[in-house]
Amino acid sequence: MARDGNISRYSIACLILSYHRDFKDVPQAFTGPKELALRLARVCYNHLAGEQGVKLYDSMIKRKLLAFDEDHSSLIPKGEKFVTLFGVNLESLKNLRRLLCKCCLDWSVRRNHLASSLGSAMLDQMVKLKWAKRDSESPAIHFSVSGAKQFEEI
Repeated sequence: MARDGNISRYSIACLILSYHRDFKDVPQAFTGPKELALRLARVCYNHLAGEQGVKLYDSMIKRKLLAFDEDHSSLIPKGEKFVTLFGVNLESLKNLRRLLCKCCLDWSVRRNHLASSLGSAMLDQMVKLKWAKRDSESPAIHFSVSGAKQFEEI
């Protein structure tokens, strides 16, 4: 039997297996809402969150509409043009006391989504375009079939 110091590899393996056997029935931690609608899309404060919120943020980063470093996001000129064409009044957002662009950690997906005044304005525009509808009884956001298709193109 090979030995490492005073403990054999066999002893180490037995210890690991016993630890695993003792804790195999411990339930795994579950993050986020159990309700599928809330995991898919919901309001976080006043902006889009859930899987759809993360998709929007990721798409804007991938298309180089947002610049991102560490915990800070910023809208770049190409992004300014995009959100203006989408129907967001960017000039009015720039005059607010709130930050224009900020990321927010999504607690169900454990990745960032778009927050602050831009995140709120993007969600408001999706509702205005009838892509999505706010649930009156919960924070869920429900996308129409055509709205979901158009959202995927963002």
